[in-house]
Amino acid sequence: GKLGLGKLMTQLGRMHIDSVLLEGGGTLAWNMLRGGYVNETRIFMAPKIIGGKTAPSPVSGNGFEKMDMAKTFSLKELRNVDGDIYARFVREEGET
Repeated sequence: GKLGLGKLMTQLGRMHIDSVLLEGGGTLAWNMLRGGYVNETRIFMAPKIIGGKTAPSPVSGNGFEKMDMAKTFSLKELRNVDGDIYARFVREEGET
């Protein structure tokens, strides 16, 4: 009963939709990164640390096995928004 991300992204492209907002949690974020669908990230971070093994993570899944497999992004914007940190990153040229 689930729609594959590849099919979803293809269908969105056919509809001329080239930007989506992900708010599905770490599993969705991991699958989008792993699939190569993320070109830009915009992150809001509160100046609070909760930590712990059971704390939510922005990216779940297995992660990348080696550092050279990691997705690389460049910081394009950083600012304070009502006490929270806003950061915008864009995928490096040539990254897949």
